[in-house]
Amino acid sequence: MTRIPLVAALAGAALLAGCATPRAAAPSAAPDVPFAGKAAPLAASLAPAAPAAASAEQSGRAPAAEPQAPPAGRPAALAELIDLGLARHPDTRAAWLAARSSAASAEAARAALYPRADVVGSANRVRALLSGAGPDTSTENVYGATVNVSWLLLDFGGRRATIEGAGAALEAANWQHNAAIADRVLAVARAYRALQGAEALAAAQRAAVESAKTGLAAAEDRRASGVATLADVLQARTALSRAELQAETYDGQEATARGALNDAAGLPVDARTIVDPLPADLAGRPATEAVDALVAEAARRRPEVQAAEANARRAEANVRAVKSDGLPQLSLVGSGGRTWYEDPSFGANTYTLGLALRFPAFTGFAQKNNERRAEIDAEQARAKAESARRAAELDVFRSFHNVNTAARRLGTSADLVASARQNHDAALARYKAGVGSIVELLSAQSALEDARAQEVQARADWLAALAQLARDRGANLPSLTKDARP
Repeated sequence: MTRIPLVAALAGAALLAGCATPRAAAPSAAPDVPFAGKAAPLAASLAPAAPAAASAEQSGRAPAAEPQAPPAGRPAALAELIDLGLARHPDTRAAWLAARSSAASAEAARAALYPRADVVGSANRVRALLSGAGPDTSTENVYGATVNVSWLLLDFGGRRATIEGAGAALEAANWQHNAAIADRVLAVARAYRALQGAEALAAAQRAAVESAKTGLAAAEDRRASGVATLADVLQARTALSRAELQAETYDGQEATARGALNDAAGLPVDARTIVDPLPADLAGRPATEAVDALVAEAARRRPEVQAAEANARRAEANVRAVKSDGLPQLSLVGSGGRTWYEDPSFGANTYTLGLALRFPAFTGFAQKNNERRAEIDAEQARAKAESARRAAELDVFRSFHNVNTAARRLGTSADLVASARQNHDAALARYKAGVGSIVELLSAQSALEDARAQEVQARADWLAALAQLARDRGANLPSLTKDARP
C-alpha cells in the first residue's frame, strides 16, 4: 500500500516542476511590430496568423488600416514608405515567421514535462492444435486494446535544459526579427535619400546644360562679331554635348534609384513613386553624444548582439542537456488493457504500474564525445557573441565619425557652390566683354558643375549618415523612423 502513495508523490513533484518551468517570450503580433523583450504567453503566437481586420473584430477594437501605396501624383513621405516596407517586404515577414516557428519549437519542448500515452489495438486469429483422442484444431478470433503510459519523473535537469535552450533559440529569433525590422527601416531610408539625391543631381545637371548653352550662345555671338574663332564655338559645343551626356547618365541613375526604393518599400519595381525634393537648406549638425556612450549603447541595445547572446545561452543549455543524457533517469510506466474472445464468457483485464530506472552504463564513448562537442559549441557561441558586440561597437564608432564628416562637408560644399557660381558668372561676363578666353569660361563651367554635384551628394550623404547612426547605435525602433528623417 505504501508504493502507490510513493508513486503519486513522485508524479506530483514532476508535475509541479513542469509548471514551475518558465515559458519563453512570445514573438510580436505582426511582421511590422518589433519584439518588446518581455515575457508573454505563447498561445497567441502559435495560432495561425489572422487578417488584421478579423483579429481586431474579435478583440473589439477598430481594425488597423493596412498601409496602402501612395496615390499617383502625390509625393510619398519617408515614414509612409517605411510603413509600407515593414508591412509588405518579404524579409520582415520571413524573420517574423522564423520567430513563430521557434515559438512552436519552444512549446513542443515542454511536452517532455508531461506523460505520454499510446493506445494499441490488436486483432488476431488463433488456431490451436488440441491433444487427446485424436488430432483436432481450434480456431478463434482474439481482440485486444491496451493503453501504455510513460512519464519521465527525474532526469537531473535534462528536460529543463532542453526547454531553456528552446526558449533561448526563440529569444534569438525574436531579436533577429527586430534586426530585420531595423534593416528594413534603414534600407528604405537610404533608398529614399538616394532617389532624392539622384533627382537633385539630375536637376543640377540640367542647370549645367543651360549654362553650357549660354556659353555656346556667347561663343557664336563673338564669332559672328568677328572677335572669336571657330575653335571657340567648337569647344563650347563640345562642352554642351558633354553636359547633355552627363544629364542622360543622371537620368538613368534616377530611374534605377526609383526602382531600388520601390523594392525596399515592397512596391512593384516599376511603380512611379514620387518623393519629396531633397531639402535645400540643411544645417548640418555633428553628433552631440559622446562616442563612448554611443558605443556602450550599441553593445547593450543592438538586436544582433542580443540575438548572439541568446544563442550563447542556448548552447550553454545544450551542454547541460547533453550531460544529463549520461545520468540516471527515473520514469513512471504503466499499462492497462483488455482482451476479448469470441466466447463472451471469457475475457481478461491486465494492469501494470511501476517505476523504471535507466542508467547508461556504456555508450561506446559517444556520451563523452557528445559532451565535448557541446562544450566546444558553447565556447564558439560565446566567441560569436563577443564578435557581434565588437562589430556593433565598430559600426557605431564608424557611423559617429561619418555623421560628423558629412556635417562638415555640408557646409564646405555650400561654400564651394557659391564660389564656383561667382567664378562662372565673372568668367562669362569677361568672355562676353572680350577680355576672357573660352578656356577660362569652360573651366569655370566645369568647376560649377562639379561643385553642384558635390553639394547635392553632401546633402544626401548627411541625411543617410543620420539614419545609419540611428541603426548602428541600436535606437528603439519607433524612434528609428524619426531618426531617419532630418
